[in-house]
Amino acid sequence: MKAIWQGHVIAQSERTIVLGGHHYFPCECVDQAYLGDSPQRGQHPVAGELCYYHLQSPDGPQEQNAAWLVVAPQGEMAILADHIGFELCVDVIS
Repeated sequence: MKAIWQGHVIAQSERTIVLGGHHYFPCECVDQAYLGDSPQRGQHPVAGELCYYHLQSPDGPQEQNAAWLVVAPQGEMAILADHIGFELCVDVIS
């Protein structure tokens, strides 16, 4: 699977997890150059605490809080440990 944003491949892996309509990519398969820190934090009722990232392009565009990481997933959500999910502004293709 490839995650494409603004014409750039920002993640690529055959080991994604599909949950809630989103593909979660292993952190090591995400190009960190496209992730920018965000102060945004959230709480998912099942997965737990979320840490958000802005997507940023070398060409200038930025998408606010368009990627997230479950900080310490527990129970059945533990499969999301060290995986990053993306908002629908990112196209995921095979």
